[in-house]
Amino acid sequence: MEWLELSLTLIGAIVGIFGLYYFGWIKMQEKLSNAKRIYQLVENSKDIIYICDVEPEMKFHYLSPSIEHVLGGNIVQKSFENPYIIFERIHPEDFPLLYKKVTGDLDYSKPIVQRWKDDYGEFHWFEEYCTPIFERGIMTGLQGIIRNIDDKVKLQRRLEYQANHDSLTGVYNRDYFERLMKQFDLKEDRSVGIILCDMDDLKLINDQYGHKKGDEVIRVIGQLLNQFSSPHVTVTRIGGDEFAIIIEGNEQDVGRLRHQINETFNQFNEQEDTIKINMSIGMAHVPSSFSNMERLYVLADQHMYKIKNARKSV
Repeated sequence: MEWLELSLTLIGAIVGIFGLYYFGWIKMQEKLSNAKRIYQLVENSKDIIYICDVEPEMKFHYLSPSIEHVLGGNIVQKSFENPYIIFERIHPEDFPLLYKKVTGDLDYSKPIVQRWKDDYGEFHWFEEYCTPIFERGIMTGLQGIIRNIDDKVKLQRRLEYQANHDSLTGVYNRDYFERLMKQFDLKEDRSVGIILCDMDDLKLINDQYGHKKGDEVIRVIGQLLNQFSSPHVTVTRIGGDEFAIIIEGNEQDVGRLRHQINETFNQFNEQEDTIKINMSIGMAHVPSSFSNMERLYVLADQHMYKIKNARKSV
């Protein structure tokens, strides 16, 4: 009897050990399967995932192949062979940001927006979320997720352009003009002038040729004026046929530009056989823009209407 009990106990122990081994093997297979699925998700993700050392030297441990879809083929292998290639590919303006990232002098709680160069020399926009890795209080590595945001940047720029520009002529719109007026009135003290251009006979053109032709004429006016745009000259459309030009410069600069604009429309009318564009062009200047922009606009408007009325009386 004792022998039977001992045999049953031994068999139970063997079965138990085998059961533990079997279920352990099952769990290990599940972990391997999960790890494989995670690896496949990472490898197939459009986001760029990386893990690298920064101390004692730059070294990549992982860089997902999705980076090659944007920057070009074989960039993963090149990065493993030469991890400092990231400094060669970064946009010059973003170089200080990259340097701060790898040296620990950055707020890693905020997204990092940067530009990287592809194999053809074209720069692409990326947004990165990065986490530093510390060992004994020293940052030794980085891990992060990078996403290409070219489409986002293009959309943002298109929306900004639409918000600031007139859809008919392509010059800046009234909202932008008013913001610039406020900027010079409250924040930036400049020697500045305003030139106001108003078409004399748009109504006649609309009545005789239709509003579509009138829009075409306004578009031509915008093109003729926009050729004078520069870092110190801003052309805007503030009304139907009224354009305002803000000039940073002295009174002589403003007068010279007004003369050039007059000459441009005179030359256009000499070459145009059908429709003539007659503009009343007024100007004003102040040596200091602080608290003077509204008065400056009024002076330019009065000058413009003085010229318009003189034309009508002829």
